[in-house]
This record gives sequence, C-alpha cells and structure tokens, in this order.
Amino acid sequence: MRVIAWMLKLKQLLLQMSQKKRKEDGFILDHDKGKSLKNQMLLLKIPSAHALSLSFEDYKNPENVIISNLQRQHFKKEFALLEKRVQQMKLSVKIGSYH
Repeated sequence: MRVIAWMLKLKQLLLQMSQKKRKEDGFILDHDKGKSLKNQMLLLKIPSAHALSLSFEDYKNPENVIISNLQRQHFKKEFALLEKRVQQMKLSVKIGSYH
C-alpha cells in the first residue's frame, strides 16, 4: 500500500505541475535560457522532495483505487450499462433545456 500511496502522490504532484505550467504564459522548462531546474520548480511552486510526506488520507486512497480498479475489471458490463445510462440522462437534460 505504501508504494501505491507514493505513486498516487507523485501522480497528483505531476498533474498539479502540468496545470500550473499551462497557466504560466510562455513558461518553458529550458536549461539553455539560464534557469536551473530548481529555480523553475520554485516558479511553479512545486514542493521539494523533502517537503513531501504521506498523510493518513494518502494511505487511505490506495485502498479505494485498488478496489475501484478491481470492480471495473470484474463488472465491465455493469459499468458500461451505467455509463450508457448516464450519457442518455445527459442527452435528455440537454434536450429538455432547449424547450
């Protein structure tokens, strides 16, 4: 569980970095322009490795992810039916909003 918790934490951090990078206009990770990777990380306000630690919630989340993945593997037909139903409901809401 601990390894999965760290992997999920890294995934979350990378998603945050990606979103911040998109928001920064013209921000490029480029060592040739005189900015060190450390300075670029500071610009993106990315926590350094020593600042990262796992919380109680971080340990709880892997269990939910594992269970969710197992459910999706073993109940593929049921999930497909549910997703189809959700799409139908979204379509009916869109049609209803035009009247």
